Amino acid sequence: MTAILANGAFPSPASAARRLLESAERIVCCDGAADKLVEALQRPPDVVVGDMDSSKGSYSNVIHIPDEDTNDLTKAIEYCRKQAWPDLAIFGATGLREDHSLGNIFRALDAQIPLYTDSGCFLPVADKATFHVTEGCAVSVFATDCETRVKSSGLVWPLDNVKFKNLYCATLNRAQSSVIELESTKPIMVFISGSTQAPKPDSPKVQIEESWKNKLADEFNSEYFKRLTDFVRDEYAKGRCYPPGRFIFEAFNRTPFDKVKVVIIGQDPYHGAHQAHGLCFSVMPPTPPPPSLVNIYKELEAEYGVDLSKRSGDLSSWADDGVLLLNSTLTVQEGKPMSHTAHGWERFTDAVVVKLAHEREHLVFMLWGSPARKKGSTIDRSRHLVLETVHPSPLSAYRGFFGCGHFKKANEYLASHGIDQIKWV
Repeated sequence: MTAILANGAFPSPASAARRLLESAERIVCCDGAADKLVEALQRPPDVVVGDMDSSKGSYSNVIHIPDEDTNDLTKAIEYCRKQAWPDLAIFGATGLREDHSLGNIFRALDAQIPLYTDSGCFLPVADKATFHVTEGCAVSVFATDCETRVKSSGLVWPLDNVKFKNLYCATLNRAQSSVIELESTKPIMVFISGSTQAPKPDSPKVQIEESWKNKLADEFNSEYFKRLTDFVRDEYAKGRCYPPGRFIFEAFNRTPFDKVKVVIIGQDPYHGAHQAHGLCFSVMPPTPPPPSLVNIYKELEAEYGVDLSKRSGDLSSWADDGVLLLNSTLTVQEGKPMSHTAHGWERFTDAVVVKLAHEREHLVFMLWGSPARKKGSTIDRSRHLVLETVHPSPLSAYRGFFGCGHFKKANEYLASHGIDQIKWV
């Protein structure tokens, strides 16, 4: 575990948070916390963010991140993420009445990192989670502008569906020993008093549009897919992965089997926060378009004579219009591109391409780059239109992607077979 010690109260010796902090593999200290660490645990920090001045003297072999305008905790989180350090956890102020406590809570919420304090644990829930609460614990939910559904045994909530509008906290409730299931439309933070038990996120389940579920039943029931499911479940449980579980099959959910007109094949999902949402090349607003998508927009501008400089990076409208935006690998570990390759996703998405090519007619397959072309090598060219060129990455776009004319060619082909064209722009 990598512990980030916020500049608040240090966990007391008797607390569960203190015991957890003592077991940390590395500790990152925000401004003012390094001395407390040395005094309490007799160990120097691995990284100090902010002021390095210390009444304890200088720390040797310590990485120093200078103090700037950015909040120290925010900068510490960003630094740890860049290092791809796993199992991040924040240790902060003791209670809600501390001046900096709410700031710590909402920074932890935004980053989806657990926050441990003397009084209990704040646990992030991206969309769904199930966890146990021991008798006598208090439970609270922190969120803004979202709806949260709660199911539990031995716990009485004032409402079955808690709606947050400009509120930051639901009413505390005393619980018997119980299992609580939470599902929210936005990320939330759950506080359990006296606990350091992390919630167990729901395993990514096959929640896929019905026509695809039927067409791919043999894949879902196969031994390799069961192994793949176990792998993905373990990866999501160990650390942050993308896209969020509910978006893994988003391409299929937005574009049913019989509605597919065009197939664009990508590689693996974006591996940073607030980017991947299950559609290749697409990013969640307000994330700006990544470089490859910028080049896709440049080609569209050239083909259609329009200005797309202010267009968002969300390609959901294409998916809704019949474009299957299919990555070859559907999940990835944060900060580690291609980390989920060679575990079964490629076999699964190969089956998707084969199923479409064999059971549909007059589809357009856009194969950009060598991996995509390899994936489409068995497609019958007399039955479908296959458009091939280099990948739109800045490293290769000038070697044939720019000027390929794929978007107009796709619509011309669809129109020639009496199929509604795609609204690309």
